[in-house]
Amino acid sequence: MKRLFLLFFLLFAPIVIAEVPSSLPASGILQTEQINYADQENWAQLPPKPNKEVDVFYVYPTIYVDENRPYMDWKTQDDQRLAALFNIKVNTGTMKDFANIYAPFYRQAELTVALKALREKNLPGPMQKSFDDVKNAFQYYLTYLNQGRPFILFGHSQGAMALFNLMKETFNQPFSKNMIAAYLIGGPGMNIDLKKYPWLKFAQEETDIGVIVTWNTQAADAIDDLFALPGTPGINPLNWKTDSTLAEPELNLGTVYFDDNGNIKEDIPHLTGAVLNPENGALIVSPPNPEQYENELLGTHVYHIGDISIFYRNLEANARKRMDVFLNGKPEGPLPEIHFTEDNPL
Repeated sequence: MKRLFLLFFLLFAPIVIAEVPSSLPASGILQTEQINYADQENWAQLPPKPNKEVDVFYVYPTIYVDENRPYMDWKTQDDQRLAALFNIKVNTGTMKDFANIYAPFYRQAELTVALKALREKNLPGPMQKSFDDVKNAFQYYLTYLNQGRPFILFGHSQGAMALFNLMKETFNQPFSKNMIAAYLIGGPGMNIDLKKYPWLKFAQEETDIGVIVTWNTQAADAIDDLFALPGTPGINPLNWKTDSTLAEPELNLGTVYFDDNGNIKEDIPHLTGAVLNPENGALIVSPPNPEQYENELLGTHVYHIGDISIFYRNLEANARKRMDVFLNGKPEGPLPEIHFTEDNPL
C-alpha cells in the first residue's frame, strides 16, 4: 500500500532534519506560563541564514496521541519532537525552494482532547494553550526574525486553527499587509461572522493576495465531518473557483506520497478531480483506494489526512503564483515598515 503521510496518526522513522538533544530534560514544560521563543530549542525549524525574499511561518497539525497527557511536550517526548520534524519536512516541501521556513514547537492539544472540543463546539477551550503558544511564537518571529520580509502563513488542522485564531486576534494591524496568503487547510471553526472581523478575507480566485486559502477534503457521502460545517468558506485547489464547477483530474498536477524518511516515494498526476460544495467548504473527491485517507475518529469517508498530499503540486504551484504577484507590485502602495530589534536573542 502506498505510504501516505498521515497528518493525524503519524507513523514515522527517525530522520535527521534538525539536531535533537541526546538527553532531554527530566521535567516538562506543561506548567510553564509562557514558552520562551528566544530559546532555539523551542523552534522545530529555523533557517540558519535567511537567503530568500519570502518567509513561511508553519504550524504543524495534530501529531500527538496520548490520552494520559493532554498536551504535547517536546522537551520530554523525543518521539513527538521527531514527529513534528517529519511533518514539517513533508508539508513545507511545497514551499522550501522559494521561502525561508520558520516552524515553532507548541503545546498542541492531544488528539482525543482536540476532537472532543470540536464535537462539543468548545473552542478554543482546551486548545487555548496551543493558540497562545503559536501567537507568542509569531510575535517573536515578527519582532526578531522576519526583518520586514513578506510572509506566508501555513498550517493544517489544529495548526490551521491556531493560525486562524492568531489572525482574528492580531491581523487588524499594519504588519498584516506583508502577508502574501494564509494557507489554513483543513482548519475547523472558520464558519464565523466575518462582519466581526473585516480584516479576514477568504480567497476568491487563483492569485488574490492577503487572503485565507482553505478546503476540507471528503467523499460525496461523508458523514459526521467535523471540519466542513455549514457556512465554512472554501476554494477548489484544482480550478481555484469557489462555486461548484467541476475540476477534472487533468487539473491535478500531482498527488505526492512519502517514505519513512520523509522523501518523495511517488508523485502521481491526475489522481482525482474535485468539486467544491460552497455551502460548507467541502471538497468532494473520488480517489482510488480511498480507505488510505480514512480514519473512523474523523468521520465516515472524511479524507482530512489527505487535505495536502492529494493536492500537493497544486498547492506548491499556487504558493509560487501568489508570491510572484505580491513581489511584482500588485499591492497598492508601499509595504508597511516593520520595526524589529537588531539585537536578536537567537
